[in-house]
Amino acid sequence: MNTVQLIPAALLVLLTSSAASAFETVVKVISVTPGREIVNEPYQSCASDSAAGAPADQGCRQADHYDVRVMYTVVYEYQGQRFSAKLPYDPGNELQVNVSVTPK
Repeated sequence: MNTVQLIPAALLVLLTSSAASAFETVVKVISVTPGREIVNEPYQSCASDSAAGAPADQGCRQADHYDVRVMYTVVYEYQGQRFSAKLPYDPGNELQVNVSVTPK
């Protein structure tokens, strides 16, 4: 076997040995607990003083904008193990999840 044939074979072994496997499934929801979170979404606030000949970015500052959101702590079960996640919605009795398996 020459070097040109070895490179694709080695690349194939490398890709298949480190490839992850992923799929979607539906899991049973154990509990849903609503809660409130305070979220800061900062924004840039600029004074418009362009008539005075000042640069456009002069007088800009970062301003905080706080928002209260309802989040749901969801406990669910997959293959006998319990997991939890915070979601922006109540999923009900079932939850669709992505499952990914990666070799060590």
